[in-house]
Amino acid sequence: MKKELEQDFARNKQTGDNAFLNGRSGFAKLILIFAGAVLIIFSAIFGIIIYQGQQAEVGFEKLLKNGMASIEKEQAELAIDAFQKAGSSFCFSQRFFRLISGSSQTQFHSPIEVDQLAISAILMRAYQELFQMKTGAAWVKKAQEKIANLPKSEFSELHQNLATARELSNLCELFQAKKYREVLKGLRAAENNALTNDADFFLMEVRILIACGKAINEPAFLEKAQELLWFLSKDVGIKNPRIDFLWNLLSH
Repeated sequence: MKKELEQDFARNKQTGDNAFLNGRSGFAKLILIFAGAVLIIFSAIFGIIIYQGQQAEVGFEKLLKNGMASIEKEQAELAIDAFQKAGSSFCFSQRFFRLISGSSQTQFHSPIEVDQLAISAILMRAYQELFQMKTGAAWVKKAQEKIANLPKSEFSELHQNLATARELSNLCELFQAKKYREVLKGLRAAENNALTNDADFFLMEVRILIACGKAINEPAFLEKAQELLWFLSKDVGIKNPRIDFLWNLLSH
């Protein structure tokens, strides 16, 4: 009897141990299945992010290329549109793709940096109107709104170029009001404030001198315009359609 009880106990113990082992084995399988599912999900998400980032980077580079090409052709409004779209296209997946692909050393890292290009294109468009002795006020205002995001300490030159364009816009407004003497007086002040490498300003200075010199029939201002134009074209070496336009305007 005792022996039978011992055998029953042994069998029950064995059954319990097997059930325990089977339970642990089933739990382990569940963990492996769950881990595998999580890995598949994360792999899919990773792949989607990388793909989206790559597509965003390709689109970004294309917009920059189009913008630069438009600048070379002096198609300012097309350049503005391309740079603004590029700046607004920055996203997490693009940054993640750059980090993973090792292209994080690209020249442009943030929308603010791309805004520099957009503002330069806006100023180009403003000068196109200024060169026609129009105020270009709408474009100057647009540049002012956009440059508010750029710290003056880091982008001082761009801020100064915009301030110069704003002064020229005011002078063109005075010119339209036929206040030619005030224009010439203001031009001297603007020259003192302009950066020495701001070629747009100095070409515009020649334009204003010619316009005012002819308006008040004062040869001295035309002679000064000719001297400055000679310096810009021959000594500085500026060659563009505006130089040709100014020479033609001066000779008629």
